[in-house]
Amino acid sequence: MISQRSLHFFALGILLVFHVLAAKATSTQSDLIGVWHSSLGKQRIVACWDSSGGIYYPLNKPVGVSFSASDETDRIWVENSSAQTPDGAGISWEFEKIANGRISGARKIQGKTEAIHLTRVQTTIKGKETQEDCRFPGSSTRLYDAFNAPRLNAAVIKSGGLATFMGKPYKAITALNGEVASVELLGGDSTVNTGNEALRKEFMNNIVLSFACRDDGSDRSYSQSKVRLRFWNADWLSWSSHGADYCGGPHPSFGFVTKTIDLHTGQEINLWNWLRLVKKQDRHPGQICEFLKNRCLPEKLGRLVRRAKGSYEDRSCKDGDFHDMVDGGYTIGINERGLAFIPDLAEPDRGMRPCYARYTIPFSDLQPYLTEAGLAAVGRILNL
Repeated sequence: MISQRSLHFFALGILLVFHVLAAKATSTQSDLIGVWHSSLGKQRIVACWDSSGGIYYPLNKPVGVSFSASDETDRIWVENSSAQTPDGAGISWEFEKIANGRISGARKIQGKTEAIHLTRVQTTIKGKETQEDCRFPGSSTRLYDAFNAPRLNAAVIKSGGLATFMGKPYKAITALNGEVASVELLGGDSTVNTGNEALRKEFMNNIVLSFACRDDGSDRSYSQSKVRLRFWNADWLSWSSHGADYCGGPHPSFGFVTKTIDLHTGQEINLWNWLRLVKKQDRHPGQICEFLKNRCLPEKLGRLVRRAKGSYEDRSCKDGDFHDMVDGGYTIGINERGLAFIPDLAEPDRGMRPCYARYTIPFSDLQPYLTEAGLAAVGRILNL
């Protein structure tokens, strides 16, 4: 007869064997989903896996390198840049076990093996793994934010000298060796803080976009952005953000974004809502319309825009007929003189986008076409 004590030790032995087997179980991609911190030699690294694969970067050189599983077991992961190794064997990561939020394994490169020990710092919401993304710029998921936070926090931000715009002080700020540039408003009131919060959010996002462009890319990859102040008074702040990048593909990309915010609320303003608009009409293909919207200027105001003298970022652009290059409509900006109508350009005129052509209608000429909100806003600008 087996004693109760013997049964007790037998049960403990079964549990111990089960625990050891579980600890030695190889990891799968589902197990790996999340953000992990580790060290690789003397480098601190940050790694992330989602439902599509994995990526990591060394913190001292925050350019990401992607992983792909070498087989169906998801036990061995190969760096996508591994074809560049001299011996042709590639760089592989092999994980032996995962337990209590930690992974152990080895990184193999050119016959040498480095031990790796990763600690999970962020996972997904259970059941929503397919909605999480480590790498897609702008996805703003928990994985994406946690993966980028260390290199974003480590980015060195430099300040330029004092300057003024519309009688108010500001300074330039740059990151990533000047490739990402913006401005910081100076002053102690709440409206300055509101403006800086919006500008800083865009600036940090542009830094992340620059990282994403370089991740697993070629030496030719680059991503540059800069901000130009357009209008700044006690009520509104307006700026344009200009970008140029090459992140792979047949050609570089250029673009801009124009934003106006209410400095009392922090909310973005759609300047088209200041104007009385009409519907787009097929018999008037030259209408001045909001980009990709069925909201257009009245005919008389449209003619004023087409007759207005253009302004450009570069004087070499002055001979272009940007009204004929419009694809999808116009963006509105605001400046010291009035409202600026900016043609949005697509193929085949993308190379002209850096010109940032704009046609400004003075505030005084806009009044017959303004909505109630527009009249109130322009009245405050003109102190009427």
